[in-house]
Amino acid sequence: MLPRLKARWPAAAETVSRSARFAAEADELLKDLAAEDAARFRTGETLPLKALQELAAPRARNLLRHWIHARGLPLPPAQKLEEILRQAEARADRNPCIAWEGAEVRRYRQHLYALRPVPEAPTGFSLKPGIAHDLGPGLGVLKLVPATGEGLRASLCGPQGLAIAFRQGGESCRPAGRAHERPLRKWLQELHVVPWFRDRLPLVQGEGGLIAVAGLFVCEPYVAVPGEPGLRIEWLEHPPLR
Repeated sequence: MLPRLKARWPAAAETVSRSARFAAEADELLKDLAAEDAARFRTGETLPLKALQELAAPRARNLLRHWIHARGLPLPPAQKLEEILRQAEARADRNPCIAWEGAEVRRYRQHLYALRPVPEAPTGFSLKPGIAHDLGPGLGVLKLVPATGEGLRASLCGPQGLAIAFRQGGESCRPAGRAHERPLRKWLQELHVVPWFRDRLPLVQGEGGLIAVAGLFVCEPYVAVPGEPGLRIEWLEHPPLR
């Protein structure tokens, strides 16, 4: 095609080359601008809603693409990008989710979260000290590590290990250092745990009820005191909880 174009328009090759160069320069300028906006609004794990509310729409879209790409996620189609911008203006009590293949953006407490599709909560299991349990893609690995005077009391763990369950509703507890027992959902709200992972928190259960919540706290009276054999709950590679 190029020889035919050059025969009709001798400067065609030079014009196309120049246009490509201008497009590449424009792309670099957009990347630099997005990086400046990202630094200004301190984006990282999350993107503050005020960034999208304060920026003009083209600049907000540019920042959104930059932020999602930086999270290692596929970029959304144009329609989904516009939906994210619209949801940034939704009522504060709403927690919408905009999903596309391989990714989703969720909103909570004036911030956006870009993440892989949230996996289903695993089924319950028993966990023994020294044995790591893979919770499944995107949920990390859970294990119990012996530690004197740390975590929960080692005497709570029998030969079969400790029972690990996931929220069913109705659980209550008193975290160590707190004065009163309250429903678990109230503690999770107070600690600003993101709603979409509240049902995926590993709960350590005993005969007397809830012993600990992985990644958050151990309940009274199950805390190992100084000098007592304990088990530290380690939740490795877990997603952002707050």
